[in-house]
Amino acid sequence: MSSENSLVVGVLESKGWELPGAAGASRLRPGDVIVRIGPEDAKDSLEWPFPGGVQAVNKELKKYAKEGVVELRVERLMDEVDVVAELKTSKLQGKTTLANAVLQENTQKNWLSLAKESERQLKGSTKGGGNGVRLSASSELEDFRIRTDSIASPIEAEDLGPGALPMTMYSIVVMPRRVKMMDLVDVHDTTDRAMAWFASSQKSGVPITLTNVQTEIIPLPNQKEDAMAESLVNMGSYQVSIPMRYRDHRAMPDDITVMRAVRLWYAPVAEMQVEVQVDPGAKMGMAFSRTKEGFVFVSTVWPGSAAERAGVLKLFALAKESGKRLVVMRVDGSRLCPVLLDMDGSLRCASVGDLDRKMSLSAMASRIVRMGLALA
Repeated sequence: MSSENSLVVGVLESKGWELPGAAGASRLRPGDVIVRIGPEDAKDSLEWPFPGGVQAVNKELKKYAKEGVVELRVERLMDEVDVVAELKTSKLQGKTTLANAVLQENTQKNWLSLAKESERQLKGSTKGGGNGVRLSASSELEDFRIRTDSIASPIEAEDLGPGALPMTMYSIVVMPRRVKMMDLVDVHDTTDRAMAWFASSQKSGVPITLTNVQTEIIPLPNQKEDAMAESLVNMGSYQVSIPMRYRDHRAMPDDITVMRAVRLWYAPVAEMQVEVQVDPGAKMGMAFSRTKEGFVFVSTVWPGSAAERAGVLKLFALAKESGKRLVVMRVDGSRLCPVLLDMDGSLRCASVGDLDRKMSLSAMASRIVRMGLALA
């Protein structure tokens, strides 16, 4: 390959090479000298010498960063061996290096000495009843981490079919209330406000359970009033500086003011999907009302109607016996639950009039209506 005093790139340290069998044989060993980077039959593979040393090798390794592995040919003692080595890429620097080995420039003579020492260690650990192997494995396990892979996963909720999800999650954003014209309360008060809405909903007979509460960042650009800015700081809000590379000078100021709202996540105790099929000229046979918390529920079901044939009347009776409402969570995939409790106390929720209109149109068109009903 070269004279024994020539500088070549070799492996100074490596992990897992002491392991027995194929596990160790497939790893780079201390003393291995890099001869070729890339498959033998590849046109773009790079062979020794490597002007620039370790830096040139790492630059070549970057070509294989997407695959996460690279095929190397190394000189090991007096033989040449093909090894598949894992790669790692720094997210900050974008630099690609070997994941389980450290490279260095040294003379061919010194690399040969290190390779002979590695061979002696390997034979010694084998003769020693496996103690060396166990020590090596224990040492590697201290720093070992199972990597994450990125795979194609085209799974979407609609692909599973209606009613296939074990639980459907719903949420509402609760804004901080105003105390005076410019003052807002702190985030703890907003959380209490969200919990009061939830408790009132349960008291009204809405069969839901709490799953999570989180803060929601609401940006308030172009906010210039000092009183508002001061109250935002008092409620736990702050100013955010936008980095230059993300900033649109035409539309965004250097700083924007944000405030914290609260998003409350909940789920029905149980949810059943019902399909209502209306015969030509017939009616759905349901009436709807809305609670003060913004939930739409079935208030009446007429006997002999399409709703009764679909089982809605039976569910309505069961809900009534348990002291709960038969709440309509979804219609044809669209959520009907309230989505926003605003600063002034107003609720953004589904229109009962629009729901009645949709039912009438579906009946006239003889279309199936799929309803997600919350049950206790």
